[in-house]
Amino acid sequence: MKIASGAASRPNVPRCSTHIGLRTASVLLPGLMLALTGCGVGPVITGPTAGADVSGISGVVHGGLTPITGSAVRLMAPGTTGYGSPPSVLATASSDPTTGKFTLPSYTCPTPDQLVYIEASGGNSGSGTNSAIDEVALLGNCSTLNTGTHVTISELTTIAAAYALAPFASVTATATNIGTTATNITGLNNAFGPANNLISFSNATANASTALPNMVLPTQLFNTLGNILTACVNTSGPSSTPCSTLFTDTTVGGVAPINTFQASLNIALHPGANVSGATGLYSLASSTPPFQPAITSLTAPNDFTLAIGYTNAGIATYGTIDVAIDSKGNAWISDFNTTSTLTGLIEISPSGVFLSPANGFGTSVLSPSVGIGVDQNGLIWVANNNASADTAFNPDGSVYGNYTGVIGPNGLAIDGKGNIWTSTGGYCCNTFQELVNNLPSAYALAPNFTAASVFGTGICITPTTLYETAAGNSQYGVSPKVTIVNLSTGTISGNINPDSGNASLSGCAVDHTGNVYLPDNGQFNGIEVYNSSGGFVTSFAVPTNATIYPAPQEMVVDGLGNSLLSTYSYYQPNNGGTSYPAGFFTFNSSGTMTSPGTGYYPITGASSTSGLNGFAGLTPVLITDPGGVAVDGSGNLWFAGRNNNSTVPNYVTEVIGIAAPVVTPKATAITNNTIAMRP
Repeated sequence: MKIASGAASRPNVPRCSTHIGLRTASVLLPGLMLALTGCGVGPVITGPTAGADVSGISGVVHGGLTPITGSAVRLMAPGTTGYGSPPSVLATASSDPTTGKFTLPSYTCPTPDQLVYIEASGGNSGSGTNSAIDEVALLGNCSTLNTGTHVTISELTTIAAAYALAPFASVTATATNIGTTATNITGLNNAFGPANNLISFSNATANASTALPNMVLPTQLFNTLGNILTACVNTSGPSSTPCSTLFTDTTVGGVAPINTFQASLNIALHPGANVSGATGLYSLASSTPPFQPAITSLTAPNDFTLAIGYTNAGIATYGTIDVAIDSKGNAWISDFNTTSTLTGLIEISPSGVFLSPANGFGTSVLSPSVGIGVDQNGLIWVANNNASADTAFNPDGSVYGNYTGVIGPNGLAIDGKGNIWTSTGGYCCNTFQELVNNLPSAYALAPNFTAASVFGTGICITPTTLYETAAGNSQYGVSPKVTIVNLSTGTISGNINPDSGNASLSGCAVDHTGNVYLPDNGQFNGIEVYNSSGGFVTSFAVPTNATIYPAPQEMVVDGLGNSLLSTYSYYQPNNGGTSYPAGFFTFNSSGTMTSPGTGYYPITGASSTSGLNGFAGLTPVLITDPGGVAVDGSGNLWFAGRNNNSTVPNYVTEVIGIAAPVVTPKATAITNNTIAMRP
């Protein structure tokens, strides 16, 4: 799934001489202070056996900077019988009637490594008893908490918890349930990681935008969300104007939330709803807020998506190309650099730690890395473009094997048998190839397949069908097309001519029924859906009034069949035209748009004299010209990012909790026929 660089709006298209086809993408949680032990997500620390008593923890409940007294405090373990299944209550207490402090009694961990959270409901922040108060703080490994653990519960911890847990939550008029399946405990555990990066456990405040190594955080936006909750928390109850406004603005499907945690979960899953306006969510943020720095602009942000931008020396000036998620939830990113041979493979853990060295793995082998995938055995495969090879890496970053003879590899995907497929990214060639998995003997390169068009961009695979997308070449009158391969017979069974030959194809995605989704920024702007026989099914259009540049780039289908479609940035500071930031749109499984018509573009919220990384009138963004797109087992959306202009930073971006979890790696989902399904 690579960039269709032949699009009319894309200058500097690589030519056949290079065959390049560029893609155009201790958990210590909020307010938690630990003495000698950590509560880490990765690796999880093994504690005592289930049934052992563990000393309680202490803390304080806050509304803004004010203690909340008389709050019912509960230590909770997420359910494990399904998504949104009821959690278990491990211990209870009440916050002090004067100070808001509490101490939990001893409790029993359900399992040694169970990750837990703490919830404070009701209480008085100074304006009377308020049943709308419900605040949450993520803790970590149940068995590592003890009497030396102190936690501050606040609106900020609630926002961090809500965005992390939203993909695992169910909200009703009477309950808020957090749970997952027994087969996705890893995804739930990993969800604690990004939330931990938003807030400092040492002083219970939001981390500064660049406080953590190799990260850019949405500090001002995060604080603003906390301030919005404070408007309701520090009132007399749900009938107060701030609470009534909050609950009206966060009503989903006709069901209004009954407390601040439910409202936070709904904001996390619908971050573009009711943001602006005289009675919008942003109107609830005080002009003298308790959590600072916050957004102070009179104009509301476009949306409340929370994202982390990752950057370090391993990310080339030119940017990153593709992203894939392994079974542990680690993100693997292919790097691309046109100015040097220092092109590596990047690995980032679920907690945001770069596991690869400063310049990435394989810098002496890759030249450059383009498409990427993780196979069923955990090997990381990279389309090694200029080396004309598919290169495999072990999970520790060492080279497993380098398989040459592959023509200009660009898009890469792995089928249910572990065979590696790559498309040719040059205008000279209309081929795609299969590297056959003959293990334990070896991998062998099969004869070429002749594609229906040139400049192969993406490859998408179901258990029975393969789709190869090609961008074509308008200069020579070659239309973009999709080649369909029947994997049972190993033969080409047809092709698709999307948008009557006017499409611009940079990739594809598939759903659980075997349909292929084509992001098209040609004459039709949006997503076109076709069945495995090449028959047209439906289409989803992108609005033309979007704030982000409405040019589809890449997409993914999440675990509930929702489509998440990225668009590239349009940066032209020198010719007097309008510049647009990159972002993404979302559609549900029926094709109804669930994002705002302007699209989503996550920001830091920080002020900027030059606007959004050079985009006038907007604050700095965290997505830059997304190429590869992937969803992980926690419901986070990952983007590889690149830009031709070095004045616009390149990030690998993680949007927290916006999607439904999926089975990772993708090859395992194909093997088990669980594509676009939750684990």
